[in-house]
Amino acid sequence: LMGFNEELAIPAERYCNRMILSVMSAGSFNMLNRFLNAHEIIIPQTVITGTTSFLHVGWCYLFIHHFNMGYLGLPIAYSITNTINLILLVAYTVYSLSLIHI
Repeated sequence: LMGFNEELAIPAERYCNRMILSVMSAGSFNMLNRFLNAHEIIIPQTVITGTTSFLHVGWCYLFIHHFNMGYLGLPIAYSITNTINLILLVAYTVYSLSLIHI
C-alpha cells in the first residue's frame, strides 16, 4: 500500500472506485462548458449548475443517511449531479442550435 495506513487506504480506494462513475459525464460537461464559454454563453451554465448544486445536497443526504451508505454515497450523488448537468446542458445546446438557421 505504498507506506500508507491501511485503515485509511482501503476506504479511500473504495471511494475512488465509485468516483470512476462520474469521469465521463464530468469530462463531457466540462468540454461543453468550455465550448459555451468560448461563445460567451454563460447564463445557461450558471442556472443549470446552480440548480443541480441545490439538488446535490439532497442527494448527498439521501444516499448517506436514508440509504445508510455513509461516505460511499458521496461519489454516487456526485455522479448523479454530473450526469444531470451534462444532460441539461446538452439539451440546452441542441435546442439553441436548432433555433439557428444556417
